[in-house]
Amino acid sequence: MKKLELWKILQIGIKLSSNENDSSLVTAILDATMELTNSDMGVLYAIKGENCEYTQTMTGVALHGAKDRQFFSGSAVLPKICLEAARSGRQINIPKCTDKIAAEIMFSHQQIAENTIHSMLITPMKDEKGEIQGIIQLMNAREDDGTLIPFSNESSKYIYSLGCLGAAHLENQNYNREITRLLESIVQVLSTAIDARSPYNANHTINMARYAGNFLQWLRENKAPVSFTPNEEKEFLMAVWLHDIGKLVTPVEVMDKATRLATAEKNIRERFERIELLTENRYLKGEITGEEYVQVKKDLNEAMEMVNRINEAGYVLPEDLSDQILQYAERTYIEKDGRRNRWFTDEEIEALTIRKGTLTSGERSIMQGHVVMTEKLLSQMHFSRAYRHVTGWAVNHHEYLDGTGYPKKLTAKDLTFPMRLLTVLDIFDALTAKDRPYKQPLSTEKALVILEEMADAGKIDGEVLSLFARSKAWL
Repeated sequence: MKKLELWKILQIGIKLSSNENDSSLVTAILDATMELTNSDMGVLYAIKGENCEYTQTMTGVALHGAKDRQFFSGSAVLPKICLEAARSGRQINIPKCTDKIAAEIMFSHQQIAENTIHSMLITPMKDEKGEIQGIIQLMNAREDDGTLIPFSNESSKYIYSLGCLGAAHLENQNYNREITRLLESIVQVLSTAIDARSPYNANHTINMARYAGNFLQWLRENKAPVSFTPNEEKEFLMAVWLHDIGKLVTPVEVMDKATRLATAEKNIRERFERIELLTENRYLKGEITGEEYVQVKKDLNEAMEMVNRINEAGYVLPEDLSDQILQYAERTYIEKDGRRNRWFTDEEIEALTIRKGTLTSGERSIMQGHVVMTEKLLSQMHFSRAYRHVTGWAVNHHEYLDGTGYPKKLTAKDLTFPMRLLTVLDIFDALTAKDRPYKQPLSTEKALVILEEMADAGKIDGEVLSLFARSKAWL
């Protein structure tokens, strides 16, 4: 082997290793084989499946001197001569093509129809397991001076070796795609199952994945000032799907808490009925006057009415309701055994005085703990280098630029663009979601106003928000 040819083959190996998708790999293989043989035309069939006759998924056609390669996808019948090489696993070297073979090739590829086919070399691309990953079809070898010649035995060996090398790369790409699809499908199934634990959170992750996909597409198409590489896009979407995985262990009764009292409302109602009966019993025994008995009944009715109003109040509790319920906080009654108990427990008073939302401080801590659990779970997963940012991006979607987020109180210097974007997506969906039990959904316009106020307050990134608003990724 000449030193120049050896050097070319080494360079070809490097090129093949650097191609990360089928089309660029097909281009590299075609360029390499045509260069080594100085041939006019080349076709590469990337074959997937067991039946070579109907499994063509990508074809690259190269013409001598052309800068562009044409690619086609879909199921098609291989030319008979190529099918024979695929089934036998052997090279076919045709020094002089017959009119019949030439006509068949021209019929399969109209791009070749304007050219005369003289010689042909067809090489099966075998991987390490002996399986055919593709077929290389080269036509019209030439001397350096342009004279048409048959493909030499030496060049056939080079092309066979390159075919095997290319097959290994195609197989690796197929394997990597299958592993990636498996990982993505597992993640999506797991995320969907987590959301499905709560009917009030069933569409959250799906919505965010849709926003993220639309936004990334908009960035690509509009030459935005920021961009994601193709691999970063996959990482970000993976982070979106996994950002709430910690909710897997969050108690459903906390996630589904639709009112401030939840099941405690029933306890209060039953206790008030008992208090009324005990008070009536004391009146009948002469321990209290009729006026006192009537007053207690009146106070119980007023307190229960207040409880109902608070429990059914919207996301924000009016301050007057919060103050009014406190006047009953220390009211007591006497049990049959003489013990004196309060009308309301401390936990019930805390729930009845929640200013925003439906969760007490303890329940909110449990809910916020899903982020900590997300990091704990993701840290136990082995992500490949291609997904090395997923954990960091996923677990920081509740952090704010001013350090008031949770759980780590990170600040702007700690939060990258993908983290800031995920935060915007999460808040936007929380504001506009139609399946939250504790509040009515906001319109897109109102949600964007609230997000702008948060940006003005230094909590979220105004540039990220502006790009998101311009993208209309929610449509």
